[in-house]
Amino acid sequence: EYFTIMIMPRISGANPLGMALLFKLNPEIPAVQNYQIGEYAIGSDIPENEFGGSFSGRNITDYSGYTMTSGNLNITEATTTVVKGDLEMSGYYRKLFEQDTTRIVNISGYFSATELIN
Repeated sequence: EYFTIMIMPRISGANPLGMALLFKLNPEIPAVQNYQIGEYAIGSDIPENEFGGSFSGRNITDYSGYTMTSGNLNITEATTTVVKGDLEMSGYYRKLFEQDTTRIVNISGYFSATELIN
């Protein structure tokens, strides 16, 4: 089981289909603290107190998937009804068996997740 945060951009002009997906092996709501983001696939290789991340940037002419390789997720509030925080992460292009480590994406922002699904 996993604790997952899905983030959709709300910035004017941003790609509405882009998202950042963060996941942690433990399904419990994470504690308020700073977490490292590392290059992990979903599965038992995700350390208990770290998050893995990916980003999908989609538009009419491009579908780009990125694996995050570094960054930080700072949880500033965590209850059964809301999880808030900020993040900064970086990763490279990856699509199934194709990858390009020179094609980099950097993501930063804040979030307030209010629909927690158990």
